[in-house]
Amino acid sequence: MQAVFPFPRFVLVLALGCSAETSTRVAAPGAGESTLTEADGDSPSQASSELVLVETNATPPPSTVWVNHYQVPCSGWEGKYLCNLVADSENGPWVMEYDSLQGLSFEWGHVYQVDLGFVDEGEGGQDAPRITTFVTDVRTDRSVDVASASFDFSVNPQGAEVGRPHLTLTDAEGGTLIDGTQFMCGSPRVCEQLETALAAEETFVVRFGYGPELVPLVALSID
Repeated sequence: MQAVFPFPRFVLVLALGCSAETSTRVAAPGAGESTLTEADGDSPSQASSELVLVETNATPPPSTVWVNHYQVPCSGWEGKYLCNLVADSENGPWVMEYDSLQGLSFEWGHVYQVDLGFVDEGEGGQDAPRITTFVTDVRTDRSVDVASASFDFSVNPQGAEVGRPHLTLTDAEGGTLIDGTQFMCGSPRVCEQLETALAAEETFVVRFGYGPELVPLVALSID
């Protein structure tokens, strides 16, 4: 999900070309991106250059998104190892949201429709986003059908960081995800396969479903 800046920013843009008929297309950059412009009719070697000050990203309109019923492993800033999946529609397509959705008490097995707001934190830190995303309103909150809902969870045994894998077996019946969410194995065989996969140190996928009470999760199969 592209970060939205609620306050104006100014970007120095290199405009190419000297003809009055030349038009310069400027795209507002996202966080951490550069702005690239093109000049119609002139090659960079032939064109002169001019610095143009462009104001970008005024206060954005209200934003409403859907939040899927599960999270997936991700590589975010320090302490961020599971990410939500969000979409503009209840049916997707779903994209990974690296920012934490502040103010949403996320529960596995629940699909939400929420309104989002954004706060510019200034310069931000090296391992943290400049823009804070927060939930201003939860429009809907519904539980999925436990009989049909499932999802894939990709596991790297090397872990999110040293000593903190995304998934850990705690006994012969199940284990926990990195956020502390408990899961049970759908059968003793699944736990045995999971133990073998963790020892192999190669990325694998766990298919999860839900128990009668949604949590704990149920590991259905290993791929």
